[in-house]
Amino acid sequence: MTVELKKDETVFTTTLHVSKSGMTRHIKFFVIRDNSPIYLTNTIIEKLGYKPNKDWDSIVVRGCGMDMGYHVVHNLSYALFGEGYNLKHRWL
Repeated sequence: MTVELKKDETVFTTTLHVSKSGMTRHIKFFVIRDNSPIYLTNTIIEKLGYKPNKDWDSIVVRGCGMDMGYHVVHNLSYALFGEGYNLKHRWL
């Protein structure tokens, strides 16, 4: 199910697993609406083509040296709105 996001909405992220090398993370993504979390991971897989991880029910994000949750949210904002700063990001 694709979730429609609005400009200036906050996307919450949580890291479930980091590989031993530190080069791969499994991250979940949510928005909060009416005090309930709405799962965004499938929307991100669909819009950005990230690989899903079924064991962790998350997406696989490769890379290090920066905030990888922010990186994904920035890319999602760019894909949806043509501008990378239209979504906010917070870690849970």
